[in-house]
Amino acid sequence: MVRRGKRDLLGTHQVEIGLEKKHFHVQPVSPRSWHTGLEAGLSTSPPNPTLLAKWWTALGDPVLSSLEKRAVAGNLQLKEALARVREARALRGVKRSVLFPVLDATGGVTRQRTSGDTAVVRRTTLYTAGFDAGWELDIFGGARRSIEAAQAQLEAAQEGLTDVLVSLMAEVALNYANVRTYQARLDAVAANIKAQEDIYQLNVSRYKAGLVDFTTVLDAERALQSLQDQVAASRGTVTSNFIRLYKALGGGWGLMDEVKEIYEKTEEK
Repeated sequence: MVRRGKRDLLGTHQVEIGLEKKHFHVQPVSPRSWHTGLEAGLSTSPPNPTLLAKWWTALGDPVLSSLEKRAVAGNLQLKEALARVREARALRGVKRSVLFPVLDATGGVTRQRTSGDTAVVRRTTLYTAGFDAGWELDIFGGARRSIEAAQAQLEAAQEGLTDVLVSLMAEVALNYANVRTYQARLDAVAANIKAQEDIYQLNVSRYKAGLVDFTTVLDAERALQSLQDQVAASRGTVTSNFIRLYKALGGGWGLMDEVKEIYEKTEEK
């Protein structure tokens, strides 16, 4: 579409060209759901017990491997969960026995000694035996429902045992990793403290020589105290993680010599 404009002073015409604008809008395609459905979560395969029992060996730390083994052997919560599994398995066996015939057998021996007016003594031995068999038909399915309930209890107990085992392994590994991490921080802070002490003494000497003002000395002292506070905080964190390790291992202060050595090195810094 072309429109002619007004004539300007130079005798030319201003021409305005107008173009019709068209808007193109594309409707975006939205997903049906923004998270995984419940069915997909339930279909996830359970963890492999074999891999779960030795996943920490991939880290290549013999101390951690020994701690994990001791935790499995001595943790009280794990023993309790294992006892529940055994109890549920025994209960399932009792419920299953209802479907099978019941056999009862009895036996006995009776000895008698009789004597009359004569001198002859008579001895009599009587043997008795009995056998009984019974089988109750599960006509209405009550026994099978009881077995299914017992099986569900067993599976729940097994899942509870797995949950306790996973939590225990993670707790031991996490606390041990925290101990190692804060020990490395203590080593770095100890080196920084040595350097900051030298800086502080240097600033004191420079202040006495009139080269810097007293605020420089205060700044160096404040930085030194901050590093010393980090040492105290890291020691407290290491101690807390050692207490958690103590609980995870089932109590008792019979920690391994390697762990005791780690703690003693922490206290020395």
